[in-house]
Amino acid sequence: MPLNQAEFPTYLRKLSLIVRGPNEHKGNVLEKQLIAMALVENIELLRKDRQSIHKPVECCAFVISESGEKYIQIDTYGSEERQQAGRISQTIQFSKKAAKQLKEMIENTYLDL
Repeated sequence: MPLNQAEFPTYLRKLSLIVRGPNEHKGNVLEKQLIAMALVENIELLRKDRQSIHKPVECCAFVISESGEKYIQIDTYGSEERQQAGRISQTIQFSKKAAKQLKEMIENTYLDL
């Protein structure tokens, strides 16, 4: 069943418009976008047996606010090999708690920063 715009906070509707672009705002604007969006509120550091480095992609970051809370949003764009190269591929938002956890992980990993 398609999702209804009214079911989501204002900032999600605004983000969907930004991600999809003004010319793509037709019908259910959130149905496609919600698949790729995530709000990270907690990060758990684990070890991974299989590791690989991914190909570089373009990335943009934003600070957004909703109801007095700030979030860091990171958008990555499809690589040249992707079917829709240059379009937003993933959108991840970090709460203050998750951003603090990520900051600690970065500082512990890259000691020379």
